[in-house]
Amino acid sequence: MSKLYTRCQNCREIYEKEKPYCPSCNTPTNYEDKTIKLIECPACKKEVSSEAPNCPNCGQPINTKTKCPKCGSYNTKPISNSSKVISTIMWGALATNKVISKNECLNCKHKF
Repeated sequence: MSKLYTRCQNCREIYEKEKPYCPSCNTPTNYEDKTIKLIECPACKKEVSSEAPNCPNCGQPINTKTKCPKCGSYNTKPISNSSKVISTIMWGALATNKVISKNECLNCKHKF
């Protein structure tokens, strides 16, 4: 089971979220801080952030899903080349955003 961690806003140290104070600088825990979930790397078995693209210890890819920069969802799909061609034929220059984008979020429809 993975533990939940947080980052101190004062000294930037990462520590367990359940602790009331940062162990490094004794700053009270701010529960509005972003929670960091650490998982075990499948290759080297060391703890790694679940949001890391690869393990900093061994380089093993951790999270290969694409995250939407607008809403943060992983519910995304690549935009096919045929869809880009059809949009260009139908909309011309108005389809520029779709043509230059690689992915589309299925939640908020953002193209990135």
